Amino acid sequence: MSSGGIPASNQPGMMPPIQKGLQFWAVVRSVLENCGDVEEGINWLKQIPCGGNPIIVLADRDGHAAKVEIHGPQIAVQQIDSGSPEQYVWATNHFTSPDLQRFSNPPMRN
Repeated sequence: MSSGGIPASNQPGMMPPIQKGLQFWAVVRSVLENCGDVEEGINWLKQIPCGGNPIIVLADRDGHAAKVEIHGPQIAVQQIDSGSPEQYVWATNHFTSPDLQRFSNPPMRN
């Protein structure tokens, strides 16, 4: 599990959900049950409501991979395949995409 800051939950000590929607493990389960490849996974994640701030790494048997960072309704995607200059994606405990870095706690600096 990786998230862009403190995981979201209604539990004490955690950040309140960003919006109404699925929490991390429900998001992962819904991708596994409804998607056959990275492209389907990305499209699925863009459609479902997510109540947290997960960072999800997707990969498929055709050599495609993606890191999907989600902050409420905002989504940033980094995709790679066998022809990409970078041959890996990685997730941390903060957002690394330029579009979502401002939501990291503390904000990341370039």
